[in-house]
Amino acid sequence: MYLYNYNVEIADRCADILCQTRANAGVSRRAMSECINVSESTIKSWEQGQGSPTLSVILEWFYAVGENPFSYMLEFFWPEAFGNLSLESTDTELKNCLNLYMREVVGPHEIKQLHYLILEQYEGSWLGILDMFCAHAQTSLNSRYKIAEIIQTSYELSLANGNVQKSDLLASKKSLVLDAISAARDATFSHKQGYTAHRNNFQSVCSSILKKSRTDSDVQLSYLAKALGRTERTLKNWEMNTEPAFLDMCAWFRVLGKSMWSYLRNEIIPGETASYDEITEQYRGDLLSYFSAIDSSQLRKLCYLIFWKHGSNWHSLLELMIEHVCSPLYQRVISARSVLIGYEIDENNKHLCKTLGTLPDIENLKRWIEKGTIAAKSGKFTYS
Repeated sequence: MYLYNYNVEIADRCADILCQTRANAGVSRRAMSECINVSESTIKSWEQGQGSPTLSVILEWFYAVGENPFSYMLEFFWPEAFGNLSLESTDTELKNCLNLYMREVVGPHEIKQLHYLILEQYEGSWLGILDMFCAHAQTSLNSRYKIAEIIQTSYELSLANGNVQKSDLLASKKSLVLDAISAARDATFSHKQGYTAHRNNFQSVCSSILKKSRTDSDVQLSYLAKALGRTERTLKNWEMNTEPAFLDMCAWFRVLGKSMWSYLRNEIIPGETASYDEITEQYRGDLLSYFSAIDSSQLRKLCYLIFWKHGSNWHSLLELMIEHVCSPLYQRVISARSVLIGYEIDENNKHLCKTLGTLPDIENLKRWIEKGTIAAKSGKFTYS
């Protein structure tokens, strides 16, 4: 009975997300049918909680509606925390979400990047970077992808000339930025407000994580087949070459008592690693301590970048932040000025996607740009 109730609950949760994203994008069932190559009746069934697409098709769905799936995944896997987030959420509620994110969602590579940006010494200011990228996320998608290209190109030129710092933080995730820029450019040409960079076929990925999770749990196929009400042959196919429906995958992990996200994260987010080492756990603790005392302005801006549906991929933004701070000062000034110009142009044309309570401190950003400009003109590599 517990599994039946769980299946009904997650089916409704999945249906709500599919229906909501399609309706918000103004995409008809007929248009969606053509985009993902399934019948309108099948789409109607999914939106009524009767079955679900595969993970591959779900990512195609998000591509079609111009939405990034990450914030919706947070809502799906942790509905009580992330499903209730709003502009009216208290600082305590936001801190609880941030703590949950740091304990259960974040990957090792992301922890190291956040620790570097927030707590380590480098040639820049965390508060300035936070305002810069909040401004960036609130500009139009057309502006965002063009500015991302500037930051990426600046970093690539600096890397080629041996003028970057901490390049080890970037080596494994360059493809994420390039994929995001390409996806954002395509979405702009299609008049969409957001994008998803994940369009790979996840058939082999799903088979791999299903088999690994069962092996890790030391559970026999015969037991799992009975619990799921499927044949052993069906489950063998899932572990070999057949991608199951997303809801079937959820039920699989439910029976095993495993976190589906912990297996899925490393496939959804390129560059992540499977395990946490001692240093990573120390960094996690440092960040949790910092977040416990963070002021309201920083808290809301950071939660906005990670959790809100602003149309950009959080992990791509994080990578751009790292590329930005690892570039030489004169390149950082150019990138920051580009963000400011894009923000002011979109503000003048009323194209900003402003979110009250998370607005960037533009005056602070201007001050840091001015300080950086003066320092760069003097041949300095840093400023305070």
